[in-house]
Amino acid sequence: MSETSDRASMPRPRVAILVAVLLGTSFGVTLACWGTASQLSNEYTSGFSINLRTMPTFDGYTYQMYEIVPDNVQSAPAGTVPCVLFIHGLGGSKELMLPQALVVAANGYVVLVPDTRGQNSHTGPFSFGVDDVTDLQGLITWVQSSTHLPMVNKTAIGVFGHSMGALLAMLLAAKDSRVQCTVEASGPSNMSRVLASEWFRISLIGSPVDINNASEIARRTPLTYCTPVNPKNFMIIHGLRDTSVPFDHSTDLNRTVNPLGNRTDFKYLIYDSNHDLSHPSPANASRTCFEDALVNATLWYDKYLRHDTSRTGEQVLLFERDAIGVSMNDAYKAMYIALLVTTVLLFFTIGLFLQITWDKLAARSLKKGNARKNVSTPPLKLVQLNASRALLRQLAYAGVYIASFVIVGLVSLVSPVSLVLKTIIFPILPLVPVALIKARGERASSWYAELGLSGKQTIIAVGSAFATFGLYIGLYNLLTTRV
Repeated sequence: MSETSDRASMPRPRVAILVAVLLGTSFGVTLACWGTASQLSNEYTSGFSINLRTMPTFDGYTYQMYEIVPDNVQSAPAGTVPCVLFIHGLGGSKELMLPQALVVAANGYVVLVPDTRGQNSHTGPFSFGVDDVTDLQGLITWVQSSTHLPMVNKTAIGVFGHSMGALLAMLLAAKDSRVQCTVEASGPSNMSRVLASEWFRISLIGSPVDINNASEIARRTPLTYCTPVNPKNFMIIHGLRDTSVPFDHSTDLNRTVNPLGNRTDFKYLIYDSNHDLSHPSPANASRTCFEDALVNATLWYDKYLRHDTSRTGEQVLLFERDAIGVSMNDAYKAMYIALLVTTVLLFFTIGLFLQITWDKLAARSLKKGNARKNVSTPPLKLVQLNASRALLRQLAYAGVYIASFVIVGLVSLVSPVSLVLKTIIFPILPLVPVALIKARGERASSWYAELGLSGKQTIIAVGSAFATFGLYIGLYNLLTTRV
């Protein structure tokens, strides 16, 4: 056998190079996507004093928050500027809420944007609402007792929340009378329904809430505390196409807080849009539903925190689309793209390492078997050549798997499918094309035989797939919550 064929029969250096390239690409893509959320809004922060503060909690943890003070209110008379708390949702951060918070701040408000428990800078464990509300109550106390924000009206405190942040906003406003005005967007009103819809994910990664403990769930459910008079000065915003928090949550909430339909300090905005309210606004096609919601929220704060109704929607200051459109949509999807790429490459890398291991086992088994039969062992180079051909076949199947994996993953990013179904479908569907492939010119007895695998090797492969699936769930959990 020539030197050229010897080199061709050695798959390991090629595998090592390929693995290095894949891991390097994965690392680069992850870093690129990871920085998206915090970098996109930097150019829109002129005209504001934005301080990053580290705050203590009642139970010894810490978190960071953005304190946003518009330049044009720095010298405002003492006690004349309202303050609004902006609360992000599950998988969000203060960075993701910054563009929206800047819109309200630009219209003459001091805005505070904290991280919530189990996410980002907050060192406390995820609590599904109870301890978060206590943290937010402590933040209001800090605002009212602080001397470095003399322009803030200590009695004009409002709150805005999106998704899980909306749940926190409702719980806070319902429990604390110091909150004078509340706007919630796409928020869950019934925690038992939320936990029921996430049963699969909870079974995999656990939950800080006992889903069978009715009293614990009730403590985290806005419907437990909301009444026709509480929260006061209340606005609900929701999209009909929301698949993350179905529209029924707001329907039930509306029945609770406005049962007769005649409440005067209440407004219910319904959009033909999704959870992120990213579709064009019916009132103004040049802006999104979320932008329109921010305009309405600003006017709501004007009415109940400033007691001023002179400003019109056209007079509310908005940023360019690039500033407002990134946080709830692009940056959140960037996280999923990073997960998609890294998970695909992880599957591929594990498969390659398993192939190397199987090649070694095959060579060792062949050598032992021939020794027992008194048959001379083929040259190692011939065994490596056969292993190389087997590796090429494995790479072909892996290519089909990766292609289907990418297609399913990309479709899941834009499809109106709940997180539960995505979690189940995302790793499993790509297996279908691989299982249906038939060996050319013959029909194998089983799909794993077509892949050249023994029963034991199949168990290893399936176990590796489940392990990788678990790692995928772990990565998702790490980027969204610390349970």
